[in-house]
Amino acid sequence: MDHRAKFQNIWAADEDLMLIELVQQYGRKKWKLISSKLSSQIGYLRLGKQCRERWVNNLNPERSNRAWSESEIKLLFLVQSAYGNCWSQISEYIPGKSQNAIKNCFYSTIRRNIRRYNKGKLCHEKIKGPIDKLLEIKEIRPILTTEKKKSKILLMKTQLSEKHLNL
Repeated sequence: MDHRAKFQNIWAADEDLMLIELVQQYGRKKWKLISSKLSSQIGYLRLGKQCRERWVNNLNPERSNRAWSESEIKLLFLVQSAYGNCWSQISEYIPGKSQNAIKNCFYSTIRRNIRRYNKGKLCHEKIKGPIDKLLEIKEIRPILTTEKKKSKILLMKTQLSEKHLNL
């Protein structure tokens, strides 16, 4: 095994095919065994965690790679407000999406909305601070969780009270 390249970040198509075959052969629980078999076949180390994450997030045929619908995003924010950041529990309400995909959609939507809101605002008017703290503020949460189709201009025109801008 080539120890110079201890870990490979990018997965090649042939590795994906080998991983699919190994998961079919050994099941979805024996990641240490699967990583050992895969590593010996490809000539460098793939950890069990890497194999599991590759399977769960990219290769599992039960997971959907289609774009998120507006109704799924609404549901995501509704369920997140009830369960917090328990992505495994939230994933039960959104079939076909992995926990990682759910978490990524959640945070990317919030970051996009912060950028949209802050665009063209003066420094002291911008939303700043840790996302978890911002979500707790009733006046700010609707801005962070707004739909993609909501007009940028409408979002940019929204003004917050002074007390919420200084976290």
